[in-house]
Amino acid sequence: MANRAYFAALAPNCFMFLKDLRCQAHSRPKPFAKSLALSHKGASDHEARMKTFLDPNHPMFRRAWVRWATALAPLGWAGFELLMGNPMWAILFGAAGGYAAWVLIIKGPDQP
Repeated sequence: MANRAYFAALAPNCFMFLKDLRCQAHSRPKPFAKSLALSHKGASDHEARMKTFLDPNHPMFRRAWVRWATALAPLGWAGFELLMGNPMWAILFGAAGGYAAWVLIIKGPDQP
């Protein structure tokens, strides 16, 4: 008997929740471009989002040894994983280290 009273009290809340979901499904979402603050003038949405992933102009990467350490640490770990016989992890860390080397060392920060 207690179970019926519990579900009877719960049922109106469930129906209200479903009604809210149905109403939200028909409403128009806000455009993503207007909700995203661009990091620099004239950048597209994709460039603005990817700019924050690994930014060589960030104050943390001001020193050269930090940029080199950030790129070489995953490459070293990829070598260790390959040595231990885990090629999948070696590929993943090698790709991360290669990307970091490309962004932080080869392309480098913008010159003032």
